[in-house]
Amino acid sequence: MPLKLKTRLLCGVFFFSLCLFVLNSSSCAQDDLLADSGGFPKTYMVEMSGKVLNEEFWSARASVEISISDPGSLNPYLVVIRGFPKVNSKNTFFWDSDATELMVLPGEITSDIKRTFMRPLTYVRQPKTYIQCHFAYLSPILIKPIKGRYIDPPREQVNKELAMKRAMPTLVFAQAGRLRIRVAGDMISGNVWMKGYDLIERSYVEYNASFAGETATRLKPKLQGRDPLRTTGGERPRP
Repeated sequence: MPLKLKTRLLCGVFFFSLCLFVLNSSSCAQDDLLADSGGFPKTYMVEMSGKVLNEEFWSARASVEISISDPGSLNPYLVVIRGFPKVNSKNTFFWDSDATELMVLPGEITSDIKRTFMRPLTYVRQPKTYIQCHFAYLSPILIKPIKGRYIDPPREQVNKELAMKRAMPTLVFAQAGRLRIRVAGDMISGNVWMKGYDLIERSYVEYNASFAGETATRLKPKLQGRDPLRTTGGERPRP
């Protein structure tokens, strides 16, 4: 057998084996994330801290749900993160991995928002309720004093606190961003950054946050928010 042909055959066998190894590793990584739940979705409750522009925040909360993607999706998993309260929450974010490129490693998921990302023409998600990834914060212009009007410092601070209570959070849709999640059984941690254009502030804003938590079934009683007056069997609580 000629030397060149033999070399080509060896190279072909090597690359074929490498491809099988990568596919097998990816399959194992995908199976491990939901193995302990039997393939059913898992929901985690997390607390977040981070920074938007020059303002730091902490104790923001969100839910993280990891499930198998819908048939036809390019990604093996669907990761949905919702900040709460769902209405008028600030310093939280919403993430739908179905609109991103997903990379899965053992115990880790990385989700990237890329401008070059394109869906195939044949792909239709069911149900058709796609929401773009975004974050919510108070645009600085909403709490700034009016230019040209003098206000004494104590009164200015009162006005600022009042404006922060009344102002509606601004939704900024992400034009770029990355989410990284690390899963270890019932525990989860990760970080996220997003960048988008604030139409009210008329400038680009970057959002950074880190989070950690555990599955809803492992939450401590004080975090479950259970109603002490709630009864079962239709009986009324005795006074």
